[in-house]
Amino acid sequence: MPNSDEDLARLYNAKAKAKKIGLGRRIAAFFIDFGLLIGVYCLIFFLAATPIIKNVSATAIGDINATYALHCEGHGYPYYTNEANFGFYEMDDGKYVADLRSNDPSLTEEEAYDKYFDAYNGLVSEVKADAAYVTAYSEFQKWYLFFDMFSYLVPAMAFELAVPLLNKDRKTVSGFLLGASRVNMGDDRPVKGYKILIRFGVIFLVELFGFKVLLNYWSLLVIPLASLIMILAIPSRITLSGLCSASCLVETRLVNRAPYPSKEERSFEKERQRKINEKRLKELEKERHQGGH
Repeated sequence: MPNSDEDLARLYNAKAKAKKIGLGRRIAAFFIDFGLLIGVYCLIFFLAATPIIKNVSATAIGDINATYALHCEGHGYPYYTNEANFGFYEMDDGKYVADLRSNDPSLTEEEAYDKYFDAYNGLVSEVKADAAYVTAYSEFQKWYLFFDMFSYLVPAMAFELAVPLLNKDRKTVSGFLLGASRVNMGDDRPVKGYKILIRFGVIFLVELFGFKVLLNYWSLLVIPLASLIMILAIPSRITLSGLCSASCLVETRLVNRAPYPSKEERSFEKERQRKINEKRLKELEKERHQGGH
């Protein structure tokens, strides 16, 4: 039973704007979809992609470690294998600080760590300037970025492309849970497939992978924060992907179900508008002519 003027307007296809989704549900929708993407990304990357990267980049990792070890040994710095980071060698801070304090008991732990950070930063700069390291790291980075992109692509295609394309109301997982549909900003009809593709492209190439390349894992903080600011600041409560695809979320029960006009109807409307404009121009010209006399 319709319970508002807005419901009645929708019932009789009147030109009324659908009620935008509530702020709380809009924020929840973003975090549900984003959480699913990142959760599946982590599963794919850490359980599947990481072992593959280690395998295909074994030679490059070995060359990187050989260069790192050479510079460490040149300074007498201790190092260890960090299995959590693809097996790369890293300077051993605990042993370095312990050795410093053993050789100079007057050093406090804070002073010893200050010396460690100075030594570490100098070592990193030295290693990164080594041509052998640069060549090997470029080879490793190529495979890392490929599998990192793949790990983002799979959940993005599943949740932000396949799911909304396969249901008429263009709902994502959060839409099914919260009763929200993606519609055109202009007429509240469910968006067409090309807008879902545009939105998917922005989410994958910009919001997920682009920010990851620029900010590394800081992107996991920046993306939600930036999206939250947009949702709060823009009246239609859209994020970057919604802005680029000219779409927003509304309550599913209030979606405009009127069919899209056919090609013939669009042509007829265009011609009708052209005639109206011509008539108005003639009237204006006549008024201007009469005013001149």
